[in-house]
Amino acid sequence: MNTKKIWYILFLVGMLILSGCTKNIENTDLAIETPEATESKESVKEAAKVSMVKVQEQEENQSGIQLKQEDHLYVLKGISNYFNSLVVPVKEQLKLIENEGQKHLSLNLQGLKWEEKEGNFTLESPIVENIRVGMMKDVPKEELELTSLSPNRNKIAVVNPEENNIKILNFSNNDVTIIESIDIKQIKKPYDQNIIFSSKGGYVSIQMIDEKNGEGFISFGADSGKKVHDLIYGVEAGWSYGEGSIAFVYRDGDKIGIYKRRSDEIDYYDEIVKPESVFGPLRWAKDDSAIYYTTGTEKASNIHIVKMKEKTITRIQEGDFLTETDFTKVSDTYFSNNQLVYALSRDEGNSNVIKTVELKGGGSGIYDGTSSFDIHEGGRVKKVNFYALKEGILYIKDHSVYLMEGSSAKCILKNKGSIQKVQYINEHNLLVFYIEVKDDKQLIFLSLNDLV
Repeated sequence: MNTKKIWYILFLVGMLILSGCTKNIENTDLAIETPEATESKESVKEAAKVSMVKVQEQEENQSGIQLKQEDHLYVLKGISNYFNSLVVPVKEQLKLIENEGQKHLSLNLQGLKWEEKEGNFTLESPIVENIRVGMMKDVPKEELELTSLSPNRNKIAVVNPEENNIKILNFSNNDVTIIESIDIKQIKKPYDQNIIFSSKGGYVSIQMIDEKNGEGFISFGADSGKKVHDLIYGVEAGWSYGEGSIAFVYRDGDKIGIYKRRSDEIDYYDEIVKPESVFGPLRWAKDDSAIYYTTGTEKASNIHIVKMKEKTITRIQEGDFLTETDFTKVSDTYFSNNQLVYALSRDEGNSNVIKTVELKGGGSGIYDGTSSFDIHEGGRVKKVNFYALKEGILYIKDHSVYLMEGSSAKCILKNKGSIQKVQYINEHNLLVFYIEVKDDKQLIFLSLNDLV
């Protein structure tokens, strides 16, 4: 080969190198990363991370949903499509069903994570399970009217007209107890108010209407199905927390009776002087030391507290005050640790008064300008002026939420929006506030375990 050809070949090779045709060599294991090259690659990784965050923020902005933590509160914003639903506890997670039922939202508060999925998971659940978790929206009305849920939501009674019996399902072990020794047609309606479980779900009382002898109730063991006692002619049956006694109003409405399960005896404590009568249910103090109830002529205006051991009766009268003001009735009562808490409400407007009375010390307190609200617990909803928790008495004033403990109260949620409803989730000791703020609808979660 002559010298000209050699130089020509060398020239072509040089041109190939300059044109980049040999760039694949850099991808072999022989490539050595310099510090500059390593830094460059890390910069690319960081840029990728930033890009991913921006994509997530963009997706969040597109859906409008935001979950943030502010102090001890968790705030879920942009959930107008879920606002008509209720939070459902499913194991460790919390879930929301879309208003139209086409999607559901899974929440992890501690991780500040949420995930929106297609489908309505409650449609795959048994009807009784949906009732237990409070998802009444997906329960047919005719099915719902045949049921009654225990206060601890551990059992549900289902009336079966075709078989003329009542079936009690235990959610803990899926056992079924059948009560057959009564005539279903004689059970007073609605069933959820007249098939009355004890607080722990161990017993159930059934309010019956006897055309000849009037109204009364029969009780059964919720696990055994065995009858506890024969028909007792009384109404407003209420089990003590220890499940040892039942308080009731005698059928003539003129005295209060206590049925004692272990001795199978009835004691009568308080006589109601006509024309007064008992309004609403008979309630027990948490330690079963007393029962309390309201009386009046046309509306509840007085409160009676009957001490079981001492057999004493304390009567708080508000009749004169109601006559002199635009307040119309005693609407809520709660008694614990010798403190009575009750509310006076108006027929119109939403500015009420909460009063406290210390039975032993004689002290009292007034909390004016409070608002009534809807409280949801399990499958039940009711309008209240305050809500009793083991941490204290919850009430709302000027859109903010307060917790009363003894003779003092503290604000636990400062809020400018309109609170549409409140939900208490017993499984997590969690309060959920459904709030409208201008054009936004949001949920605020408050764990009572986090309150100091």
